Amino acid sequence: MTTQALKKVLVVDDFEGVATLVKEAIEDINYTVKTACSAEDGYRTYLRFKPDIVITDIEMGGKSGFELVDDIRCIDPKIKVIFMSGYSDKLEDRSQSEVDTCSIAFLPKPFSLDDLYDHLDHFGNIVCH
Repeated sequence: MTTQALKKVLVVDDFEGVATLVKEAIEDINYTVKTACSAEDGYRTYLRFKPDIVITDIEMGGKSGFELVDDIRCIDPKIKVIFMSGYSDKLEDRSQSEVDTCSIAFLPKPFSLDDLYDHLDHFGNIVCH
């Protein structure tokens, strides 16, 4: 894994165990990580923490991960996002232009740590348009 310029990650998942697992795995590769248990909490944490990358579940109680990212994009239109979901068809709801401009990635649950690290490595080595 190459050295990353992007070092701050926000993980949002309504299952605390998933958020904690992802947090610990990312901290193992020297990222600074904050977690949130809802989209609403994730937005507040985003405002205080200003992460480089947001990793969020799509389906959560209350607002969805898509709605969270839409709110964040009002402040930072180029925020890099990794959507996690056990429902692979959910990504189709996002515009293809976001995928094409490298601002989002999708990680189907369950996923391996290698897949997670590959997405983080990819975001650390590209320049989005």
